[in-house]
Formats: sequence, structure tokens, C-alpha cells
Amino acid sequence: MPPILFREAEDRGRWTVTMLERAQRRISRKLGDGVREGWDAAYYLHVAGFHKAKLDAEAVKSRLKPIKNLVNMSVEG
Repeated sequence: MPPILFREAEDRGRWTVTMLERAQRRISRKLGDGVREGWDAAYYLHVAGFHKAKLDAEAVKSRLKPIKNLVNMSVEG
């Protein structure tokens, strides 16, 4: 049986930012602060970099390490 957040996303037909944030907190409790750090960097990159187009290349590069760590944690964990 899938966790409640998966059911909620399925019922809505999508994930909301609030739901993703709750999932991040739950996962962080199990895997550590690296999850939150990666999530924060990825979310900021998405909003400020993609939607608002306010980040230069250096700002993007500075966020890659925590995002890569998050991806690696999700593959390993």
C-alpha cells in the first residue's frame, strides 16, 4: 500500500509544492539533512533559474553539488 502522500498525489492527479515539502521532511528524517539541502537548492534553481530567469551560470553551478548528492542519495537509499 502506498504512503498517504502518494495516494494524495494520485487523487489530485499531481504533486503540489506543499506535498513535496512534506515528503522532503519525512525523507530527511530518515536520510539526513542532505535531502533538505538538495531539495532547497533544486527548488531555488527551478524557481529563480527557470521561472524567473534570474540566475547566472555561477549561481547555477554553486547549487549542483547538493542536487547531485540528493540524486545519489535517492538512487542508493
